[in-house]
Amino acid sequence: MANGVVRIQGRWESSKDAFALNASNSRDYKHVLLVDDVVTTGATIESCAQTLLQQKNVAVSVLSMAMTSEG
Repeated sequence: MANGVVRIQGRWESSKDAFALNASNSRDYKHVLLVDDVVTTGATIESCAQTLLQQKNVAVSVLSMAMTSEG
């Protein structure tokens, strides 16, 4: 079990600050759909969504085909 916890913590750490917005390409997006084939811990989706939500007037939705019981 401890190895699983370390693995999950590692995914959260590696996803933290993995995404950035390019101010020169800033658009007036209203709704963004993030698509992920399999959500394992949710770390990647969370990090990307938090980055997108830094923009004004943005809503974020998530679509996934599957979710593991690991997270």
